[in-house]
Amino acid sequence: MYRHSSRTSVTFFGAYDKRTMSNQPAGVEPLLETFGYMGGFQYTYRLSDHTTFGALYTYLALQYLGNVPVGSAPRTVTHSPILSLAWKATPSVSLQMFGGPQYLPSHQLVTEQSATSGPASSKAPALWSWAAGGSLARTTEKTTFQLTGGRAVSDGGGLLTTVTSTYATASVGHRLIRRWDASLTATGSKNATLDYGFGTGKISSLTASAGLNHPLTEQLDARISYTFTRQYSTGVVPYGSDLNFNSSLVSLTISYQLKKISLGR
Repeated sequence: MYRHSSRTSVTFFGAYDKRTMSNQPAGVEPLLETFGYMGGFQYTYRLSDHTTFGALYTYLALQYLGNVPVGSAPRTVTHSPILSLAWKATPSVSLQMFGGPQYLPSHQLVTEQSATSGPASSKAPALWSWAAGGSLARTTEKTTFQLTGGRAVSDGGGLLTTVTSTYATASVGHRLIRRWDASLTATGSKNATLDYGFGTGKISSLTASAGLNHPLTEQLDARISYTFTRQYSTGVVPYGSDLNFNSSLVSLTISYQLKKISLGR
């Protein structure tokens, strides 16, 4: 991040992600392995003590390996110029909003799968979409309540290829005794594959989690949490059209935050 003044800053970022699926059951549709590249930059300008304007550009490239479903693209690229506005209405209430177009250039599309000749493809046209969302937070001395929601083109997580993801989250955090923090979170989401006339696959999920967090040192934190997830599907998805399951996860996380390094002013 480069800070030009007390009002303006520019942040450059990049990431690489590889998802490999192992121990998949035989005789069923395999999950998709994914390679992803992301990069971009963000410009922020503080309009006043309570309002901040931002401009973000993100480049996202996703490559899928495996039995890509008919009507899906083995590789997609998404350009996303997004504008944002953050407003601190009162010392305890803050609001953030963002929105902008998303452009997917033309790419190859799987139009047929054959056991002898492999997949057949055709050129899919360029596609326009949009991203938008926001969050509302209220903070008191010991409690924080937050509502967030949004919509954007993103990765399908191994079950689907590139999707339009819509989500909403409500969370509350409360400070307990002796530097212990408790949190409760509920999230609903729906992922739908891009529609090129071959039908779409949709996966909906409901997630609830509870956790306890405790700082061990100034830079070291420990967190224990329980998460329950219910997922169900419709349309064209792996394992048929009746994907429906519940899962529970208990996790212990140890996180360490490095000291900040200034790159310039």
